Amino acid sequence: MLSINDEFDNIGSLSVYPNPTNSSAQISFSLKENVQNLSIKVRNAVGQVVTNVVEGQSFSVGKYNLKVDEQRRLSSGVYFIEFNADDNVKVKKLIVQ
Repeated sequence: MLSINDEFDNIGSLSVYPNPTNSSAQISFSLKENVQNLSIKVRNAVGQVVTNVVEGQSFSVGKYNLKVDEQRRLSSGVYFIEFNADDNVKVKKLIVQ
């Protein structure tokens, strides 16, 4: 059981770049602890999932760079990158021009 103070201890850093972008963006993150269930979803302005970057995979401690939208380009607009590491959730805004 995690206490409030430990809530984000498994996530070292999280950034989305370039932001704003006119093509595919990247997510850079580091993990301070092993994560059993990592999901990274891209949601549109009304909360619908438009793409899954990672879905329920385990990751070891370390630094990672992942492409947000490799298969198809996101259309112009505001998106939210939902980063969920073992139920520790962080959200970053991504603007596509």
